[in-house]
Amino acid sequence: MRERPRGQTGYAPLVNVGVNTDVSGVLTQVAPDSVFNGVNLGSATYFHNGNYADPVLDAGATLLATDGGVDMIAVNGAHNVYGFNIFPESGFGDSPDTYKLFANALEGGGAVPEPATWAMTMVGFGLLGATLRRRRQQAAVAAV
Repeated sequence: MRERPRGQTGYAPLVNVGVNTDVSGVLTQVAPDSVFNGVNLGSATYFHNGNYADPVLDAGATLLATDGGVDMIAVNGAHNVYGFNIFPESGFGDSPDTYKLFANALEGGGAVPEPATWAMTMVGFGLLGATLRRRRQQAAVAAV
């Protein structure tokens, strides 16, 4: 496998660095991901995106599928943005499996909040509970 330079943004999983090239039309999965759930890659038909004919992985991205050595599907480091170098072949043998890839990406693959999000949620609930308890104590003192 050739060494690929990395992009700098860390957000978009694929960055175009080359000129347009042709691809063979056969996707090869190189890493497991929920985007492939229920998809038969052998029957997926598509054409490649001419604007991203020779993309490379961006900083922190994970390559998920290739086609003849060309990066075709990737996900960014936060696992919340998919990059596709393919389009469905509208009018030329539409493939349910190609559409399923896009649908799976839109589902988000079961997003799980980051630990910091959980921590902030717990702190928020704790502060809310403390506030309610203090109000009850103040109301009890005022009633006496």
